Amino acid sequence: MANRALSIVISIVLMLVVLRIALWLFGIVLNLFFNIVLAILVVVGIFFIIRAVSRR
Repeated sequence: MANRALSIVISIVLMLVVLRIALWLFGIVLNLFFNIVLAILVVVGIFFIIRAVSRR
């Protein structure tokens, strides 16, 4: 009985650890993606400003 309870606890702990790692990796990927999108938006914004200024 104790052995079964122990295996359940171990499986729950492993699941939590895996979930934590997955969330951490997802956070890193999301942060990277957000930084790339932000960089693209900044470049596009600068390009539009230069075009607007040169048009005048």
